[in-house]
Amino acid sequence: MCDDHQWRANVGQTPQHKWADEQTKWVECIAECTIEQCREMLNP
Repeated sequence: MCDDHQWRANVGQTPQHKWADEQTKWVECIAECTIEQCREMLNP
C-alpha cells in the first residue's frame, strides 16, 4: 500500500490478478498431477 508516497509492507489487500492466480494453480497442480488431470480439475 502507498501511504504518503511511502510503501508500507503487509498493509491493505493482498494483490491479486485472475490470470496470475490461475497460472499459479496450474504450476502447483502439474507438480503433483499429470497435465490431463490438471485440465480436468482446473477447467470445469
